[in-house]
Amino acid sequence: MLVQSVVFPKERFTQREAIKWLYDHDYKYEKIDITPNTYRFRQHNPIRDSYYSKTLPNGVILIIHS
Repeated sequence: MLVQSVVFPKERFTQREAIKWLYDHDYKYEKIDITPNTYRFRQHNPIRDSYYSKTLPNGVILIIHS
Protein backbone atom coordinates (compact mmCIF):
# COMPACT_ATOMS: atom_id res chain seq x y z
CA MET A 1 0.00 0.00 0.00
CA LEU A 2 1.48 3.30 -1.13
CA VAL A 3 -0.16 6.44 0.27
CA GLN A 4 0.04 9.24 -2.29
CA SER A 5 -1.67 11.95 -0.22
CA VAL A 6 -3.20 12.53 3.18
CA VAL A 7 -6.15 14.94 3.22
CA PHE A 8 -7.36 16.75 6.34
CA PRO A 9 -10.70 18.57 6.55
CA LYS A 10 -10.22 22.11 7.87
CA GLU A 11 -13.39 21.79 9.94
CA ARG A 12 -11.60 19.20 12.13
CA PHE A 13 -7.89 20.09 11.87
CA THR A 14 -5.71 23.17 11.82
CA GLN A 15 -2.61 23.02 9.64
CA ARG A 16 -0.45 22.60 12.74
CA GLU A 17 -2.63 19.71 14.01
CA ALA A 18 -2.48 18.05 10.59
CA ILE A 19 1.32 18.23 10.49
CA LYS A 20 1.52 16.81 14.02
CA TRP A 21 -0.80 13.93 13.01
CA LEU A 22 1.43 13.18 10.00
CA TYR A 23 4.59 13.02 12.10
CA ASP A 24 2.87 11.02 14.85
CA HIS A 25 1.93 8.43 12.19
CA ASP A 26 5.33 8.41 10.43
CA TYR A 27 4.20 10.16 7.24
CA LYS A 28 6.40 12.64 5.45
CA TYR A 29 5.23 15.11 2.82
CA GLU A 30 6.73 16.85 -0.20
CA LYS A 31 4.05 19.45 -0.81
CA ILE A 32 0.98 20.98 0.86
CA ASP A 33 -2.03 21.91 -1.26
CA ILE A 34 -4.41 24.19 0.62
CA THR A 35 -8.00 24.46 -0.61
CA PRO A 36 -10.91 26.30 1.02
CA ASN A 37 -11.95 23.09 2.83
CA THR A 38 -8.87 20.88 3.11
CA TYR A 39 -5.14 20.53 3.62
CA ARG A 40 -3.68 17.96 1.24
CA PHE A 41 -0.21 16.66 2.05
CA ARG A 42 1.40 14.92 -0.92
CA GLN A 43 3.75 12.10 -0.03
CA HIS A 44 5.03 12.00 -3.62
CA ASN A 45 3.95 13.26 -7.01
CA PRO A 46 1.00 11.38 -8.48
CA ILE A 47 1.63 8.45 -10.79
CA ARG A 48 -0.82 8.11 -13.63
CA ASP A 49 -2.59 5.00 -12.46
CA SER A 50 -5.51 4.06 -10.28
CA TYR A 51 -6.12 5.34 -6.77
CA TYR A 52 -8.74 4.82 -4.12
CA SER A 53 -9.49 6.67 -0.92
CA LYS A 54 -10.01 5.48 2.62
CA THR A 55 -11.63 7.76 5.19
CA LEU A 56 -10.52 7.20 8.77
CA PRO A 57 -12.92 7.68 11.72
CA ASN A 58 -11.34 11.06 12.55
CA GLY A 59 -12.10 12.39 9.04
CA VAL A 60 -8.59 12.02 7.61
CA ILE A 61 -8.66 10.74 4.02
CA LEU A 62 -5.83 8.57 2.69
CA ILE A 63 -5.37 8.58 -1.09
CA ILE A 64 -3.83 5.21 -1.85
CA HIS A 65 -2.11 4.02 -5.03
CA SER A 66 -3.49 0.62 -5.98
